[in-house]
This record gives sequence, structure tokens and C-alpha cells, in this order.
Amino acid sequence: MVNDTISDALTRIRNANLIKSPTVVLPNTKMVKNISLILLQEGFFSSCEVEANNTLVLRFKYSNRKSCLTGLKKVSKPGLRVYVNHRNLPKVLGGMG
Repeated sequence: MVNDTISDALTRIRNANLIKSPTVVLPNTKMVKNISLILLQEGFFSSCEVEANNTLVLRFKYSNRKSCLTGLKKVSKPGLRVYVNHRNLPKVLGGMG
């Protein structure tokens, strides 16, 4: 059993990205699904599908054989909460990511 599903999902995405896997399979929880839909809307994934066995399958988006996802990090952790106003969030890759 996983205690922190967000960290588990981000680690699975990072590991699949490192081995250049075309897809990554995640547990289908409400929080993980919402995070993956945001990443899909931002253009890091090409599709997001819910499988019958309660899993979420994400397809990476590649351009010129390079993944669109270059770095993924969880800032706020269970032992260290970070609260920021939405206007103070930094731009990712100068607004290009």
C-alpha cells in the first residue's frame, strides 16, 4: 500500500520518462487523475485513458525523439508544506513548459 499517491505517480512518470517508455500506468485515484489531466492540458502527454482494471494509462508526447517532459518535482511534501498564492507561482521554462 502506498501512503503518498502523488509522489508514487510522479516517480512512475519520471522512471517511465527515463527509459523512454511510450506509456506509463498509474493507479486511478481522483487526485492522480486530476494531476494527469492538467499535465495533458499543458501538452506533456498526448492521451490519458482509464482502463477497466482501475488504472490510468498516459501516453508521452515526443517531439524529434525527445520527450516534452524534461523535469518533474514535488515541491510540497508531507513533512514540509509549501503554500503559495497562485499569482506568485513561477513560470515553467519561461512560460514555454
